[in-house]
Amino acid sequence: MKNSWPLVFLLSAGCLAERRHVPHASAEQAARVTFPVEVPREGRVVVEGNRVAAMMLALEAFLPQESTDSCLRQRASYDVSVAQGPEGVLLVRLVADEACARASDVTLEATTRAPVVDFTTYAVDIRTWRILAIQRDWRPLP
Repeated sequence: MKNSWPLVFLLSAGCLAERRHVPHASAEQAARVTFPVEVPREGRVVVEGNRVAAMMLALEAFLPQESTDSCLRQRASYDVSVAQGPEGVLLVRLVADEACARASDVTLEATTRAPVVDFTTYAVDIRTWRILAIQRDWRPLP
């Protein structure tokens, strides 16, 4: 495969075409940011790469592709937790932020009429990077 570089270029270009646009601040705004030599220990959270990838996969499956202004359609509206499942599986739970759930059109619990929030758990196989199963549950908001 002496001339394999065109194939590599075409394959990588195809991957680039699927990337979403990520918004960036202006150069003026970026110039105001100063980085410390080291990230402060206080408040720092280190998340393993496979957990980040599993969270992203679950969010991609959960949220619709089309953009909308609805609070419940934004990634930042969800708390995400990840736990080890059976061997090679991570359980990723998405729970709507309580303020967002209260502000949105949510289902009301039949007896108490309290707002109900949805939480969804994905079983993600981190060996094959696919979703094995999805469980949806509901709970009343306090």
